[in-house]
Amino acid sequence: MDKINTAITSKKSAVLVDLTFFVKIYQKQSGQFCPQELVKRLKDYLFKTLAIYNDTIHRFYIYDCEPLSSGRVVKPISKVTYELRDTQTYQFRKAILEELKQQPLFAVRLGKISGKKEWRLKTNILNDVIKGQRDISSLSDDDFVLDIKQKGVDMKIGLDIASLSLKKQVEKIILITGDSDFVPAIKMARREGIIVQLDPMRQPISKDLSEHIDLLYSIIPKK
Repeated sequence: MDKINTAITSKKSAVLVDLTFFVKIYQKQSGQFCPQELVKRLKDYLFKTLAIYNDTIHRFYIYDCEPLSSGRVVKPISKVTYELRDTQTYQFRKAILEELKQQPLFAVRLGKISGKKEWRLKTNILNDVIKGQRDISSLSDDDFVLDIKQKGVDMKIGLDIASLSLKKQVEKIILITGDSDFVPAIKMARREGIIVQLDPMRQPISKDLSEHIDLLYSIIPKK
């Protein structure tokens, strides 16, 4: 599905971006950037995505949560206490959202962060422990990540897919995500005659998701 079909004509499109997904995958592939540079790269990515089929833009929709700022957190090993709003993660994500809110044709949709805060071992560290390559007594704070859940983001994406489709505001919806939770909304959009294009940024997707989209394409080069 990577081959561009020249029979597909230009469409009025809405681009829906799961921001947490994009930031995680893009930084893993391209490195770390300051918030302003990352927003520039996101915009460039989105316009290049539109250019694949010469689509015109209705609006870019960005989905995320305001970073959790209230409350103190105790590190799992050292037991050192710190404020969430003083962390680089909070300042970085807050700056990205503020920058995106100022961009023309961008609409930022915000869910909420679950109040529950839990530490979990990083996946690679957990695998090392399971394989016996790391001893539990050797673990440090850096081996853990704070697991904070988002609430309402998937629902907002699904509602916007439905609204854009039923109101006939666009001819195509471009999704940048790897989440299969949107299959019911995608099926409804296609029944309304909307073309659905998915960009999972070269990440694997479920069979269920691949069966219910029209186009699968990413500007990220194949490895």
